[in-house]
Amino acid sequence: MEPQSIGNLTREDAAAGMKRLRSLKDTNHSIPSPMHLDETEVTDLRNLLSAVVLCDEWEDDDFDAIFAEDRDPVSIAFETAEVICRCGAEQGLPIIVEFFQWLVDEGDKDWLFADGPGIVATSSLEIASAWIGLIGDTTIAEEVVSVIVEGIERLAKEQPTVAEAIRTITVEALEDSQQLTLRVTTELMRLAVELKFYEAAEAIERAFSENRIDCGMRGDWEMVRSELHVEGKGLPMPEEPYNSLDELRRNVGVGCFSKNPLFLVGEIQEDAVTEYLDAACDAFAHSKEGKEVLQDKGHPFALQQFLELGVHYLGVSTDSMTTADAREILLELFPRKVSMDASECAAVTDQLVAFWKFCQRVHQLETAPALAKEVAGLRSEFRSVMSNPANFGMAKSFFMQGQQAGFDMTSQEGLNEFMQSYNASVMQSHRQSEATTVRNDAAVSQSASLPLDRKKRKKLLAKKQQAAKRKRK
Repeated sequence: MEPQSIGNLTREDAAAGMKRLRSLKDTNHSIPSPMHLDETEVTDLRNLLSAVVLCDEWEDDDFDAIFAEDRDPVSIAFETAEVICRCGAEQGLPIIVEFFQWLVDEGDKDWLFADGPGIVATSSLEIASAWIGLIGDTTIAEEVVSVIVEGIERLAKEQPTVAEAIRTITVEALEDSQQLTLRVTTELMRLAVELKFYEAAEAIERAFSENRIDCGMRGDWEMVRSELHVEGKGLPMPEEPYNSLDELRRNVGVGCFSKNPLFLVGEIQEDAVTEYLDAACDAFAHSKEGKEVLQDKGHPFALQQFLELGVHYLGVSTDSMTTADAREILLELFPRKVSMDASECAAVTDQLVAFWKFCQRVHQLETAPALAKEVAGLRSEFRSVMSNPANFGMAKSFFMQGQQAGFDMTSQEGLNEFMQSYNASVMQSHRQSEATTVRNDAAVSQSASLPLDRKKRKKLLAKKQQAAKRKRK
């Protein structure tokens, strides 16, 4: 079998890299530190890292030939990256970054966060500044940026000479942070604060003032200023500074009515959801907005259904819901999942509009005014889709059919009675269909036994010839 080549990388190139890694480790009994790598050695190691990134594309025979001894390619890649870092091979850093990004793309972030910083922290003094220069590349994933900064921070704390080597380039990067992403600026700020780069204080204050730093990572400017022990220039700060913790809380469902996350690791936390629904409905029922639309202080069932559909089908809560989410819940999920008469639609939208007004008044929820307006604007369309049986899901169609037939579909007894009636109707329809089929078959059989006239025979023969011709093709 011919050896496979992926791009410009052949199996021989990758195997040579594996051989080189073994040789370097055997010579030094461990990862070499420090030693100089010549151009050929660096090329071999870069090829090995490339082979790992491409490991899923190799044929089985080529894969076995490269990664012998049944070893995990990722572990081999980490070893290779450490050799490159320890030996100060700056030209090998881009392929390490590519390997780190590959881990992110493959969903192996935990592995990257666990081992990545330690690999970067083994770097020699010669390439510490090169690492700082790389994180300014906007094409690098934010997770990789965090790993690089954490690794350099560890290295600088262990080796004061490294801190001095990266001081100037870190401060200069912060002074020109308009060219950087918010995440990179924030990471550089954190690095400067940890390493006490006091001369970066003015650039950091300016970045805070221009809302280019995430306050969730280290606190606001006042907190950072106190850590750097500087007075500051008194620049005006944004009224709503960016804070990733707020976004994180919204994404996991923590908010106005939920103290505990509703979503963790892609799973819905049912106990937390129950508490959230109870809290939202109870608070609304006791509010002045709720009392205006609810009769006799009843339970806001429409609101509960609305919020429950948002959690289970869209993964959103009150704090993270958008107008597009609200529209989808009312016009797509409600018609398929909620059984109710179209005459009740107005009461549903009135209840939801009142709820969002309550959220605006009491919790100052920024999205509440837009949500109230969106729901109010959907009144007519909501009633229309709720009246159209074509929008009903299977379960709802069954429920509505029984309700229209006069059965009490809210009780088990009523459900059972309708089920029996429905099954009897289906069986009767099936028997009638079978009788019709028998009669039709008899008619066809009788017709087939009669002689065909000349025109019909010619027409039938032509059809057979056409069918035979198509089959030969």
